[in-house]
Amino acid sequence: TGHWFSGPGMIHGIRFRDGRAEWYRNRWVRTKSFAQGAEFVREDLTFDRAAVSANTHVIPHNGTIYALVEVGFPYILTPELDTVGPCDFGGRLTTAMTAHPKEDPNTGELLFFGYGFFPPYLTYHRLSADGQLVESREVDVPGPTMMHDFAITENHVVWLDLPMVFDVDLALQGRMPYGWDDSYGFRLGVMPRDPSAGSKVTWFDIDPCFVFHVGNAHEDAAGRIVLDGARYEPAGFLKLWRSIGGLPTPGKPLAGRLSSALELTDEARLHRWTLDPASGKVTEEALDDRGMEFPTHDDSR
Repeated sequence: TGHWFSGPGMIHGIRFRDGRAEWYRNRWVRTKSFAQGAEFVREDLTFDRAAVSANTHVIPHNGTIYALVEVGFPYILTPELDTVGPCDFGGRLTTAMTAHPKEDPNTGELLFFGYGFFPPYLTYHRLSADGQLVESREVDVPGPTMMHDFAITENHVVWLDLPMVFDVDLALQGRMPYGWDDSYGFRLGVMPRDPSAGSKVTWFDIDPCFVFHVGNAHEDAAGRIVLDGARYEPAGFLKLWRSIGGLPTPGKPLAGRLSSALELTDEARLHRWTLDPASGKVTEEALDDRGMEFPTHDDSR
């Protein structure tokens, strides 16, 4: 379709040995859709979560390499970048898996979630340090939101419940099936990681915006949750979304459309939300006025 989120995934690798590069290679992730032409939506309108593109992210966990896309199952790769196949963790994973899981550097656990077009709209998952899916929790949100990222702290999970929602009319047109809906609302949620707390979430209404990627989150000395992320004003986000959507522009080559879209990433600004579960209040502040995206930090800390 030309949309940035479409198209097959390719993994690039360099192997180092004794301080030197031993090889470089790149390989397609040979998913069912890539290798067999399988359709994500079956004729009976169920989903084949192995018929995905695996084109967004790649991570290691417990010695296994996973290629990820947020609408389906992860794909396992060998260290030589050959495709082993899709993984549903022994049948325990029944939702999609986010492309942005978080590994807890203290416990070694991998925390992630899946969002859905139909209920359950959001499900939280926890993978043990040795790669076993040990917890799944449904989280109540009002509709099929496109939740691209989330954050974790030592004791909490932070959700981004924002108004990019599934649109069946766009899906029927063969387009990226998500559109902006102001009426959905704008909020962040704080959920205890402790399984005994269930799926109780404290929600905080925030100023209108969209966030693709978080940078970090932590708990301060007062017990508040501090979240940093790349914040788009609604108008700037919609401008970017149209540009990366791959819609044809007469007389304009693909390369020109992509380069102009890249220039629009400066619509996002580094932003901080401080969430106080005790009072139910949230404060917001801009941390910088420069354009940025993909904020990150040392994941081992």
